[in-house]
Amino acid sequence: MYPQNAAEVVVHESGFLFIASREEGNKVYLTVIGEHKTIQDLMLTFTSKTPNHVMLVNAATEEAEKDNLKGKIKLA
Repeated sequence: MYPQNAAEVVVHESGFLFIASREEGNKVYLTVIGEHKTIQDLMLTFTSKTPNHVMLVNAATEEAEKDNLKGKIKLA
């Protein structure tokens, strides 16, 4: 996560990750790496809106998944 001091991160016992901004309007850049080496880069901008959850889903093709399992990551 970058910048490191822009947010507080808590990993809940359920496995959920909670990210709380230290200041409204902060931007946090986050890279999530999945168990099959799939990578998702995110930019989070914190606002005063009601929070909603974000769900990351695997949209890779079966062929891309096989390549990821071999340690190869294809970028489109």
